[in-house]
Amino acid sequence: MNLLVLVLSSLVRGPYKQFPFVLVYCLALFFSTVVAISARVDKEFTDAAIRYYWVTDSLLQLLIFCAVISFIHQSITEPERRATVRRFLILGALLVSVGSLYFHYEPTSSFSSWMTSVSRDLNFMAAILDFLLWLVLISSRSKDHRLLIISGSLGIQFTGAAIGQSLRPLSAQARWAGNTIIILTSLFCLYGWWYAFRRSDWQNTGLQNRAHTHG
Repeated sequence: MNLLVLVLSSLVRGPYKQFPFVLVYCLALFFSTVVAISARVDKEFTDAAIRYYWVTDSLLQLLIFCAVISFIHQSITEPERRATVRRFLILGALLVSVGSLYFHYEPTSSFSSWMTSVSRDLNFMAAILDFLLWLVLISSRSKDHRLLIISGSLGIQFTGAAIGQSLRPLSAQARWAGNTIIILTSLFCLYGWWYAFRRSDWQNTGLQNRAHTHG
């Protein structure tokens, strides 16, 4: 929680203007965590608490998809390609999400069981999107180092989440290992974001580089 507060405090000093979806995601993560901690009065997870976890997880996944798509949109220098790429990415994300729900939904199994599989698929898709973003950033003549760190940190979180969700259904020991991987990679992502956003000398670097390139 302290690391998330550091990320938010760094964002509101200026970078949020370039990364609005990241700000919204961090705020949603902060408030959902506060509500979850306040509502959990014992160590047992009720059905309501489990459903709350998966609903908030889906919302956070949607916000982070929007963030990655906005990063890719910002990184494409050719205006005529931006609209086409954006539509393709949004359509692809919707198809994967709906397809995953269709194939994994099982009314006779527990809500958490099939949602774990859906979450795994969504994180795997997010990792692919983030990899595409990396390809765009690395191929650019003007490197946006801040965005490289942000997207790299996200890639680690997506990969860790996909691995963790794959391990959870296997056994109690695998569930513990999966949860640990998810938590550690999420913390690493937040640390990478804090490092990127606290660097005032990187503020709007990417925008200035692109302006210089077009000039």
